[in-house]
Amino acid sequence: MTLFPSLKPKTQNAPLPPPPTQDKKTDKEAGLWVNSTQVREMVAQEEMEFEHFQKKNAALAKLRQEDETIQKNLRMECEAFEKQRAEHLAHFEDYKKEETRKLQRERKLFEKHATAVRAMPRKERREIHTLQEQLSSLREELRKKESRWSCRHTRLRQQIDSLSLEKLKLTDQVTNS
Repeated sequence: MTLFPSLKPKTQNAPLPPPPTQDKKTDKEAGLWVNSTQVREMVAQEEMEFEHFQKKNAALAKLRQEDETIQKNLRMECEAFEKQRAEHLAHFEDYKKEETRKLQRERKLFEKHATAVRAMPRKERREIHTLQEQLSSLREELRKKESRWSCRHTRLRQQIDSLSLEKLKLTDQVTNS
């Protein structure tokens, strides 16, 4: 059982050397020749496997280095994000505290006003209410009068302009005649 089947060396079918001729060589020499060719083939195969593994190791080292740089960048991005998140949370907490302080101040003022209104007798409250109504009606009346005055003013200004123009015409006629 192999752990990395893709790294398994590929066997190559190398052509076998031609069989030795028996008439010139003895059996011992023929056995040595076969053994030496087998040894040479095995050495060549081992060298090929060694080169293959060196290439694979170089590729793996490159991939490992790329992976380490990617992980380093990812860690840096995570740290930057966490820092930014912490800053935002701190800012939000400050904002939240400030808003709660404002609300508490407004609540205190409202409660003071409510207790002051409750402390007033009903007669005074009614009187204040009627005075407020009168004040609003007087303001409305004043607004209407100012509007009328403005219209009158523009009308009178137009009359003055037309009369001054007429006066100029008449003075020209008198001087010409």
